[in-house]
Amino acid sequence: MMLDTEVKYAFKTLFKYPYQRVRYGYDERIKWGFSSYFENMLKPLEELCRDELKDTEHMDLNPDRKKIYTETLRLIKRAEAEEWKQYTKLKNGYSMDWKGEARAKEKRNIYIAKHIEYYWD
Repeated sequence: MMLDTEVKYAFKTLFKYPYQRVRYGYDERIKWGFSSYFENMLKPLEELCRDELKDTEHMDLNPDRKKIYTETLRLIKRAEAEEWKQYTKLKNGYSMDWKGEARAKEKRNIYIAKHIEYYWD
């Protein structure tokens, strides 16, 4: 049984990722790094949405953009609230349930991805 595990691990490390890089130009490990990069991008995105919403004249001319910026801010805050709720539970010794935080982040990420063109002028 131990040999089976070693063979699977060797296959993944020695063949799977290099094969993916040759075939597709990248391997699935890129998702691991992108997640943290995306999290670092959220604060500047939040600031952009806040600053743009302050320009009421521009927002009145672009009601779709105003709606998207407002919803983006709401989803960012919702995900932060879920994350804080999980941290508080952990600090107080409760059992962890990450599903709420994961759902909030997934919903936020999908929304931002669908409306990415609105964040550039």
